[in-house]
Amino acid sequence: SLKIRSPILLPLPKPHLGQRTQTQTMSNSRQYWVYHERQDALLCGQHALNNLVQQNAFSPGSLADIAGQLDQMELNFMAQNDEGGTSSKDYLKRIAEGSGNVDESGNF
Repeated sequence: SLKIRSPILLPLPKPHLGQRTQTQTMSNSRQYWVYHERQDALLCGQHALNNLVQQNAFSPGSLADIAGQLDQMELNFMAQNDEGGTSSKDYLKRIAEGSGNVDESGNF
């Protein structure tokens, strides 16, 4: 089967601010492009973020780094709370579960 590689650019006419979008002829209209990555593997979080920011800004590695930073911030917050800190059931359960921000298959 034919597979289209990402990203693709889709033409999109730019509406005028404060006016309703009107159909224009090609001779007097400008075209703007929308960045779009198609789903590849199980990286929907990466593709959604890149589509949102309209560029290839996030890679699986950069998102894994962010997930690791979030994990550490969460653990630090849990360790410093007044509900038992590192001895609390919630903290120990969170340590046993591993990352809540990324799984082994790369889902973010």
